[in-house]
Amino acid sequence: MDKNLCKKVWGTYLDRLAGNPAAAEKISRMKIKMCFICADHDLTLNVFFGDPEAPEGKCLSYSFDEKNNADLVLTQDSEGFHRFWHGRQDVIAELVRGKIKAEGDVGRALKVLPLLRPAFGLYPEVLQEMGLNEMVLS
Repeated sequence: MDKNLCKKVWGTYLDRLAGNPAAAEKISRMKIKMCFICADHDLTLNVFFGDPEAPEGKCLSYSFDEKNNADLVLTQDSEGFHRFWHGRQDVIAELVRGKIKAEGDVGRALKVLPLLRPAFGLYPEVLQEMGLNEMVLS
């Protein structure tokens, strides 16, 4: 996935996730700022899960800009993040292997990551709706 496609897919996914009632209850409780740095595309995604200042009906906010004051920064390549958003990545194992670089409160993040599990099903749906069926992991 190139940089522009990453931004388009991830933005569409997060827009959908932000307004998803099934995910909103759990995500609203997270109150964690995470920064995802896509090393192979020089792309930074900041997500505030449970942002109390998010627009009405939204449980998160996000931006594609420079790294902000995140509680946790995760750095890996675009394929790793593609697996992550599918829910197909063992984050702990990848951290141990050094495939994911982490800065910040890793322990706190590992406690809240399971709250994202119900949201991972939205990612393949978004890919299919965007006509990117070949990118859906089976």
